[in-house]
Amino acid sequence: MTASRSDDRMLTGTRAFTLGVVALGALVAAAGAGCGSDSGDDASDPSCVSTREYFTSQVYGKAMQTCAGCHTPGGAADARGAKFKIYRDTYPDFVTANIESIRDYAKLEIDGKPVLLRKPLGEREHGGGAVLTEDSDDYKILSKFVNDLRSGNDKTCDGDGQLGVQYLDNRTTARKAAITLAGRFPTDEEFAQAGSDEGLDQFILKLTNEDLFYDRLREIWNDALLTERGLDAGNGATFFNAPELYDDRYPGYSSVNRDWTSRSITQEPMRLIEYIVRNNLPFSDVVAGSYVVANPYLAKLYGIPHDKPVAPENFLEWKRIDFSPVQNRQDNANSPMETTARPVAGLLSTPAFLNRWETTPTNKGRKRSRIVLKNFLATDILKFAQRPVDSTALTSVQNPTANSPMCSVCHTVVDPIAGGFRGFNENNMSRFDAADKWHDDMLPPGINSVQMPPQSYGSALMWLGAQIPRDPRFGISIAQVMYKGIIGDDPLAFPEDKDAPEYQDRVRAYNIQNDWFVKVGAEFAASNFDLRKLVVNIVRSAYFRAVSGDSTKDGLHQGLGQGRLLTPEMLGRKFRATTGLYFFLNAAAVKDEQRSRDGYLRSDFISDNDWRLVYGGIDSGDTTKRIETMSPIMVATSQYAASIVACRVTAYDFTKVAADRRLFKNVELNTMPFTPRANADAPLGAVPDAEAKIRENIKQLYFRLLGETVETDSAQVTGVYNLFVDVWKDLEDTDLKGGGKNKGLPNYRCVAQDDWDKGVTFAPDNNGNLQASFPKLADRPDKTPYQPGMKLDRDDNFTIRSWQAVLTYMLMDYRYTHE
Repeated sequence: MTASRSDDRMLTGTRAFTLGVVALGALVAAAGAGCGSDSGDDASDPSCVSTREYFTSQVYGKAMQTCAGCHTPGGAADARGAKFKIYRDTYPDFVTANIESIRDYAKLEIDGKPVLLRKPLGEREHGGGAVLTEDSDDYKILSKFVNDLRSGNDKTCDGDGQLGVQYLDNRTTARKAAITLAGRFPTDEEFAQAGSDEGLDQFILKLTNEDLFYDRLREIWNDALLTERGLDAGNGATFFNAPELYDDRYPGYSSVNRDWTSRSITQEPMRLIEYIVRNNLPFSDVVAGSYVVANPYLAKLYGIPHDKPVAPENFLEWKRIDFSPVQNRQDNANSPMETTARPVAGLLSTPAFLNRWETTPTNKGRKRSRIVLKNFLATDILKFAQRPVDSTALTSVQNPTANSPMCSVCHTVVDPIAGGFRGFNENNMSRFDAADKWHDDMLPPGINSVQMPPQSYGSALMWLGAQIPRDPRFGISIAQVMYKGIIGDDPLAFPEDKDAPEYQDRVRAYNIQNDWFVKVGAEFAASNFDLRKLVVNIVRSAYFRAVSGDSTKDGLHQGLGQGRLLTPEMLGRKFRATTGLYFFLNAAAVKDEQRSRDGYLRSDFISDNDWRLVYGGIDSGDTTKRIETMSPIMVATSQYAASIVACRVTAYDFTKVAADRRLFKNVELNTMPFTPRANADAPLGAVPDAEAKIRENIKQLYFRLLGETVETDSAQVTGVYNLFVDVWKDLEDTDLKGGGKNKGLPNYRCVAQDDWDKGVTFAPDNNGNLQASFPKLADRPDKTPYQPGMKLDRDDNFTIRSWQAVLTYMLMDYRYTHE
């Protein structure tokens, strides 16, 4: 009683092409191709080699490898004052940085020959001596590249054309975007709207204005910043405005208020991000905003005004408040109260950020600087200088972080940004004192070699926050964080193994993606940091929509194709989007004000920490990285959840009229493949048109649940139809042999008695605990023909359990748990 799974479904990686083959043509990467070459003149031709690709694969990847050892920032040549620099591939957009460095230095010439071509030959007092010979291939590559730059023979290519892939059509893209971004399924009218490219863009923008999108947005950014590890309300002692919210020694204290205050101070950074996007503010406010976004609990904790009282039902009343948090301090009962206004710089100044990325008197804010660089300046400082450090060589160096090239290569970048956190106490993470001195052994506070004016030291973080969005890396960085959240992959790293058989393809894939990040980052900045438009760009890209390509080009197609493993939160929302119900074991709703905008409905994959962790999620503390490949326990968990959801939703969907159903619009309870027999010896007689209706419904399920368009006579539909028939025959035969006693739904979860779509109410039980209650479906008297709106607890035609089997099978499919 199992349906065969066709080969096109057996995907083994998190990014794999599953359909046809598209010829890409030969990749031209010889030394003669690229800048100024006649080869691949068509920018959309797969053989096109851009100036940037020629640089990465030929110049940086080969010709200048000997130069990079000394001329990188912090290297031996840099330490001696050399003007020419080569940026390693860990530097953000290192391709542009290097090409511009070479272009600028190539203008210098002696006797008509660029100095850049003389130095490698050992001429003009080159400190490294002769590293190339004039007849070597590397020197010829470098000469060609330098001369082409001097002549202005730059070449660009169409990245999409080079990838040579086929895209999801607009209808399938709209489905995928709605499920992954907003946790819902498009309406027929929305599918029609998305038929045009302009309509698709408008539909995506619409999704970014919906409540469940903001849930997804907070998840994306918490994955990056991990600020929802949890922060206790006791942190409010730093401000000393409302001790009754966290200290049981004060009148008015309650454990309920402490709990909601803890949630409020923990969620502040993510609620700030949500507020910025909800209100169409520049996303640069995430680091540069000089206002507080607070709910009544947080406002009271900070000593600033809010127009709503402290109460759980006001938890989601997050509003902009143009006041600084008030910090009170009293050394002892007899000393005067000192009141200080804290600087505000987006989420950087929030207690949740400062405590999650704590510092010490020896770390000196460098951990915070690392997080700022990684998430807002596209710079992973831990990969910045990938070389071993000889600790014995540092013992004779005074202050090596500033004076040893082995240390300064990173610290010249990290330390000035760390200085932006001056004034924030290194023992009490949230305490601020503008008079606190900074560390004289560190470089002065600043960014990008620009020193912070001394008059800004009292509000250093605000100065730093204002500078960050002015850096082009800010746009790239936000694009990369959103890309990771939406696509599910990290941005591609520059390939290191130059002897790998797919090296050229991997270099090209890196270049195409890097150029795309630079492009969308610049467009994001030009739109006044409109995050919605950035989301549209990501959804419209090959990284979201690519569906098929040349199976021999795995290196070129890194990061493409369908197959990202859904997070537990996304899987929970997909259950609701496609079937109408979340996965839950006990209560379908709970009186949790954090979930009020979603009708208080409960998803165990969202609200239950244990379910989230067992399915590969994070808790932002002990577990900080999501599992990206299914483990055996995750497979078992997804199968269990699929069986529970299928059990509940099948009967419930049949309680509605056909037009209102989500899953079974093409069939009725009495749509049976055969007429039930009178006795075991009687033959099964096919019901006219029943098979066609069942197949059509399976076809619709394929698109709704798995995102695939199939024909009713396809092998996929036939396999699932056979499963339906096998289950139906087994149930009918068992009923016949049991004297007609196999018509009940054996599991109480499979009985439809609550009308979940009509909303929940809460009432206290005998112990005073609020219990959820949904409107009940009407009772169905015995032997009464079923009518929509009635309770459904019998399977008289054996179709409910047959469709449950089909639904369970499809919800367990790889293509359901991945998108």
